[in-house]
Amino acid sequence: MVPTLIGVALGFVLAVGWEMVRNALTRARRDAAVLEAAIAEIDAARATAANNQQLARDDMSVVKSKGDDIVNPLDPVEGGFWDVIKYDPPRGLTVDPAALARVRDVARRTDQVNEMIRAREAFKSSQAKPADFQTGDRLVAYDALIDMFSAQLIEKLDALKPAVEAAQQRRPMLVRLARTARMIALQRPVD
Repeated sequence: MVPTLIGVALGFVLAVGWEMVRNALTRARRDAAVLEAAIAEIDAARATAANNQQLARDDMSVVKSKGDDIVNPLDPVEGGFWDVIKYDPPRGLTVDPAALARVRDVARRTDQVNEMIRAREAFKSSQAKPADFQTGDRLVAYDALIDMFSAQLIEKLDALKPAVEAAQQRRPMLVRLARTARMIALQRPVD
């Protein structure tokens, strides 16, 4: 009876231990995927913000010089991904509280730029005569704000990227061991 109880207890401990290791590996793989996607998201958001900034500058020069209609619609900057990181941050980012603050700042500034773009587009489409003097001045004001907010967003994205890259380097020991074991298994000759 005692050996049976010891066997059951040992089996239980091993099952719980295996489940803990499996969950840790799953979490580590998820964190690595989220961090990799975050870098891609930073690059995409930066490219969109830079494009919007250039379009806004082009539109300002056209309106100021010719008084022509603005033809460049601006693209919203994707921002939903930052919520994923804010609400369930990868463990590599939780080590650095400043990195989490940067994520919150990027999310806030992304929303700010998007709201300004929505307001500009709504104003532009609601005007019967877009080329009149007062409308042109208002559109230039919108474009100036978008230019300024986009520059701030780009600056914050550039500051966030090294923190995310550093978080990628902080891989848990289990992930490194699993990767090493996989590499060793792949290098064995096939019989």
